[in-house]
Amino acid sequence: MNIDKKMQFNNLRSLLPTEELKINLSIAIGVPVNQINAWLDPNNKSVPKADSLVKMMRYFDCSCDYLLDLSNIKERPDDVKKLLDELHRNDI
Repeated sequence: MNIDKKMQFNNLRSLLPTEELKINLSIAIGVPVNQINAWLDPNNKSVPKADSLVKMMRYFDCSCDYLLDLSNIKERPDDVKKLLDELHRNDI
């Protein structure tokens, strides 16, 4: 396994095929569209911060592994869903 493999964000790219969807995500997670485009640019080394990843997990209702191309399974396990719901209720 190559641990230095560059992140491509192919799954995230598939969730955002249009500029309108990128704008909607930008508004929802509070990140500028140009930053989202930087994450999706295969020639850029920019990666989302942890808080942005959590917000995207909630927004797309998917796993972090899916967003990071570590899995092709989009659904989050139920225990992760429960934990995120609890964190959201407590505003952590």
